[in-house]
Amino acid sequence: MTTHPVPLAQTFVPQSAYVSFRAPVNAQSAGQLLTTMTHIVAQQITDVHLLLATKGGVVDDGLHLYEMLRALPIEITTYNVGYVESIGNVIFLAGSRRYAAPTANFMFHGVGLDVQHAHFDRRHLQATLSGLKNDEGRIAEVYAKRTGLSKAQIRGLSNEPKFIGADDAKKLGIVHDIMDVKVPALVAFHQIVF
Repeated sequence: MTTHPVPLAQTFVPQSAYVSFRAPVNAQSAGQLLTTMTHIVAQQITDVHLLLATKGGVVDDGLHLYEMLRALPIEITTYNVGYVESIGNVIFLAGSRRYAAPTANFMFHGVGLDVQHAHFDRRHLQATLSGLKNDEGRIAEVYAKRTGLSKAQIRGLSNEPKFIGADDAKKLGIVHDIMDVKVPALVAFHQIVF
């Protein structure tokens, strides 16, 4: 009986996947990230490392990503590989394990509204203010659930723009540890850049 070696490409099944997300948070980038994650799940990979560098973006898209990432049947580890800002912090908190590079920064601020060429009446302004307060409450709920931050600490992060480094993020429970990211050989690697 003669055996023939099977080429590595036919037998290799990655145990882990690494996804680099360097993009603003919006419907397009969120859709691309979820499509990538769906493909990973279809390959029966259950260990995913999400490398984040984002300036933030649309609150609803960020909260949607957070909920969907938490719902997937995979273990997600998130890494701040330079900067995670605004609603990107909520996405970062989706990780069961969370790490920051030594030079990483996090930026927090309250929820805002961009308005161009718009006319508001009192009723519309009241509804807009109510929506902003609701968004702040939803974000605060994620911070409280995933970090153990007190309500006072959460208010402190959202009252005005605040930058914190990796050491302070660890003290606040935002990250579990500080470390450089190392992508091992022979893993599935996906990159999302906008």
